[in-house]
Amino acid sequence: MPAGNDLLAQRIADLTAERDTAKYKLAGVLDEISDFCASLDGALMANQSADDLVENIQLRLSHYRLTDADREIHPDDVAADNFAAAMKFKLAIARAKGRSGWDDKENCSGEFLASQLVAHLNKANFGTFEDIANFAMMLHQRGESPLVLTSEFIASENKKIQAYQDHYAAQKKVTELAAQVEQLQEAVKACHLSAMDRNFARLMQLAEFKNPAQCLAARDAEVSAKAVMNFADVIRGAHLSGFVPADLNVYDVYQTARNHVKDNYGVIVPAWDDEDAKQIRQQAKGGA
Repeated sequence: MPAGNDLLAQRIADLTAERDTAKYKLAGVLDEISDFCASLDGALMANQSADDLVENIQLRLSHYRLTDADREIHPDDVAADNFAAAMKFKLAIARAKGRSGWDDKENCSGEFLASQLVAHLNKANFGTFEDIANFAMMLHQRGESPLVLTSEFIASENKKIQAYQDHYAAQKKVTELAAQVEQLQEAVKACHLSAMDRNFARLMQLAEFKNPAQCLAARDAEVSAKAVMNFADVIRGAHLSGFVPADLNVYDVYQTARNHVKDNYGVIVPAWDDEDAKQIRQQAKGGA
C-alpha cells in the first residue's frame, strides 16, 4: 500500500506539471494572438503580403513547440463530448417533467441516487445509458463514496433473493394445500360411501343387480327401511327413558314421527287435528 500511494502521488504530480505547462502554452498563444491582432492593422497598412503574415504567425507559434497532433481532437474527446450532449438532453427532459434536487443532500441521499443507478442497470429502454451516466455524474459531483454503489447493489441482490425465497415458499405452500385438498376430497368420498352408499354397495355385491333402476329401487328401499327403524328406535328410547307411557296410542306415534322428521330432516309435517285425532286424544284421557 505505501508503494502504491507513492506511485499515485507521483502520477498526480506529473499530471499537475503537464497541466501547468499546457496552461502556460495556452496563455502564451493567447498573448501572441492578441499582439498579432494589435499589429495586424500596421502590417496591412505596410502592404505586407499574406505569405509574410502566415510566416510571421508560424515563427511566433513555433516558440511553443506546437505540433499537428496538438491541433487534432482525440476520438476519446469527441466521444466524451457527444455523450455529454446526450446526457444534457436527458437532464433537460427530466427537468421538464419537474424532476430536480439531486444536489440537495438534505432531501436527496446518496443511497437513493445509488439505488436508482443500480435499478437502471436492469433496464433496456432507449436512453438507459444516459440515465446511468447521469446518476453516476450526480454521485461524482456530490463527492459520494463509490462504496455506496456496492452497498446498494448488495441490497438489490438481497431483495431478489428474498423475492425468490418468498415465491418458492408460496409455491411450496400451494403444493401442500393442494395435497391437503386432495386428501380431504378422498376423505369426503370415503365418508360418502360409508354413510350413504354402504348399503347400496352391499346390495350390489350380494344381489349383483345389472339394471340401474333396480339398483336405485333397492337403495331407496334400504334407506326407507333404515329411516323407519331409526324412528322406532326413537320411540323405544323415549319409552325406556320414561318420556312416553307404555300404552302409546296412534296419535302419540304420529306426533312423535312429526317431531322426529322435523328435528332430523328439517321437514315440517302437517299436524293431525281432525275428528279422529280428537277422539283418540279424548279416549287417552279416559273419556267416552
